[in-house]
Amino acid sequence: MQDVPLIPLKVLLGNPLHSSAKVSPDGRYISYLRPSPDKDVLNVWVRSRQAAGGAAGADDVMVTHDTHRGVRLYEWAEDSKHIIFLQDVGGDEDWHLYAQAVDSSSLSRDLTPFKGVRAENIITDPHHPAEVLVGLNKRDPRCFDMHRLNISTGELQLDTENPGDVVAWYADADFQVRAALAMNPSNGSKTLRVRQGPDAAWSDLITWPQEEEGRVVCFAKDGRSIYVTSSLGRDTTELQLLSTDPAAAPAAAAEALQDMPARGAVAAIQRQTSGVAAAAAEGAGSGPASSSSDPAVLSSLASSEKCDVGEVMVDRLQRLPLAVGFNYLRQEWQVLDPSLQADFQLLLSFKGADADLSVEARSLDGSVWLVAYSRDDAATEYCVYDRSAAAAGVGAAGALQFLFMNRPELSSYQLGRRHPVLLQARDGVTLPSYLTLPPLPSIPKSLLAPNPEPSGPGAQGWGSVSGLQLPLVLFVHGGPWARDGWGLDSTAQWFANRGYAVLQVNYRASSGFGKRFLHLGDGQWGVGTMQHDLSDAVAWAIGAGIADKERVAIYGGSYGGYACLAGLAFTPELYCCGVDIVGPSHVRTLLGTIPAYWAPMKRMLVDRIGNAEGDDALNRRISPLYHAAAMRAPLIIAQGANDPRVKRAESDQIYNALKGKGLEVQYFLYEDEGHGFARPPNRLDFCSRVDHFLAKHLGGRTEPPLKMQDTSVVALHEYKSLDDYKPPGAAAAAAAAGAGDSSAEGGRAAAVAAAAAAVAGAAVAGAKHGGSSSSGSGAMGLGQKVGLAVGVPAAVLAGAAVVVVAVLRGLSPRR
Repeated sequence: MQDVPLIPLKVLLGNPLHSSAKVSPDGRYISYLRPSPDKDVLNVWVRSRQAAGGAAGADDVMVTHDTHRGVRLYEWAEDSKHIIFLQDVGGDEDWHLYAQAVDSSSLSRDLTPFKGVRAENIITDPHHPAEVLVGLNKRDPRCFDMHRLNISTGELQLDTENPGDVVAWYADADFQVRAALAMNPSNGSKTLRVRQGPDAAWSDLITWPQEEEGRVVCFAKDGRSIYVTSSLGRDTTELQLLSTDPAAAPAAAAEALQDMPARGAVAAIQRQTSGVAAAAAEGAGSGPASSSSDPAVLSSLASSEKCDVGEVMVDRLQRLPLAVGFNYLRQEWQVLDPSLQADFQLLLSFKGADADLSVEARSLDGSVWLVAYSRDDAATEYCVYDRSAAAAGVGAAGALQFLFMNRPELSSYQLGRRHPVLLQARDGVTLPSYLTLPPLPSIPKSLLAPNPEPSGPGAQGWGSVSGLQLPLVLFVHGGPWARDGWGLDSTAQWFANRGYAVLQVNYRASSGFGKRFLHLGDGQWGVGTMQHDLSDAVAWAIGAGIADKERVAIYGGSYGGYACLAGLAFTPELYCCGVDIVGPSHVRTLLGTIPAYWAPMKRMLVDRIGNAEGDDALNRRISPLYHAAAMRAPLIIAQGANDPRVKRAESDQIYNALKGKGLEVQYFLYEDEGHGFARPPNRLDFCSRVDHFLAKHLGGRTEPPLKMQDTSVVALHEYKSLDDYKPPGAAAAAAAAGAGDSSAEGGRAAAVAAAAAAVAGAAVAGAKHGGSSSSGSGAMGLGQKVGLAVGVPAAVLAGAAVVVVAVLRGLSPRR
């Protein structure tokens, strides 16, 4: 590694120069996140599309003015005149919805200025540009009522009251709330309810039992049908069109056939490297017949036998799905609208097999697309695609205009390749995984054939890498109902640059791989097969000659932090050190302190984890706290003081249990953070400490310690007792939140939504531009193509419950 330059932590894990690029609905402007020039705080910038390819600063304007945490989650309002965004204070996840006029230098306005109230389920509509539908738990902290909000005046009116079990709401083409997703607290099932009008009674349309997966995409334009994804009758989810009025199903089916493009066979454009022949799915109107007890399925549109439906690209005016993304090991596209076939062929061929294509945003008329090309060993590249130019036959060079790269500084460094790997657990279950190796001359560009066979623990035959014997970091994703994906992962590249192999495993319970794989993890925390999958992955890396069995670290956040503690407690011989970030140590106290608005999904959590509150033997068996005596490896614990999901007590408990054992245990508390570290000073401070910790125990490289000036870190292990630490008072906390954007109504400090937010669809949509679990989901942002429910309950329904993003992924571009 002597000839490979050391990459500074700030380059990999600081704020990206550009991220979260979007196009205004009218197609005239490009927006993106970029650090403010004076504070290095992410804000929203806007430039005209005509200057899209010019150097930054041509006509770029910073339109938001946050000075502390930075903007993470934003979207264009439908009027193309306002930016709307979410922010919280210090990571408390009590999101407020803000609006900022793009042609004004005035401070952003807090549209939901209610203390202790959370805004989620943000829905916009092209035909109602002045309004937003927003869910607020103002009346009852346990549930969210839908409100109609005027962006310009701030007028807020109650639209639809929550009966207590609804976790997500959906609007039709007339911008009326006409569908609701409810969770049954007695059995964990999810039911989609619909009504025929604002004053009509609700009726049940479809129920997904706890073991099934389903989510709403959008209402169809006719208002009598709705697009959903569903696993009923199959393992992986399928995109379907359902009738919302079963009595009118035959007429609705006939109209659906007339309105939808004549597709013939659904075009499936697969990755050139997948080696899988393009699948031809049956066209619209030829879906399975529905029985009297089943919802009326008008058509089955897209599916994959390997993975669930991910990103769905929707025409927001016609309310038609145009293309569907699937992500097993890499991103693949199925094109539903034949008029877009040539567009996708051009876009996919532009960068070839070394990049995955993502459609980030489209103008309302579909003439302007903003696309991103993700690679595993280079920065993400954003381009503006002009469909009219492409139609004129100018080719990719004329139709695609380079916009920017998210981390252009990385072009000066050599990065490691991220290799898809199919591992085989001890019971034969296949685990889709990713191996990132240091950029060593002896390592080939590709390790696997396009269609690799699963490798069991101890498998040999890895050729030039079988004798590497590298120190290994097992990097465990959060959730656990989330996933790792391909692309540039800043954290994995950090470890690889230091000389470590990095293994990321989609252990059973990871989302996006079908319901069987998801539910193989039910009741398997700690001492069960979820943890065995991680142990088997380490055994495979050691057996394959890639890893040195004496130098294996485990690193993760949220559930990944729990897995770290469980690994050190239940398999202490396997790991030489560990890093736990906001990880629960005591499952009973975790379940007993969930936020009030998680109440509807409590039964689902119990079914998937186990009844740790009612079964003391189970709780003691799976909670690392009760097995602290078995731990013998050095450990770093990191916690956000304001974390509403995994409370600080989870980290306090395990630290107190370990501190008298003579182990090296470092405990860092970040006073203005929540479930993940959103602020770069805190993130870089933490990563610098981990850099030296891993170098000490794995023998890798490191840069000199960073001395951050604006971090809120407290080294709690330096106190004789945790009781000696006195947290800052309310006044100090308010000051720490910064004095950026604020509302005239309440003067709420401008702290912005932490990047750890779990957003609906984030995990199902697959990892985007950084291997993050998301949301998106990938998908972060305030709205999908037809409106997105933002918040943990909706995210869980889509497959992602608890996701740590900021500190684990180094701020991928979508975040």
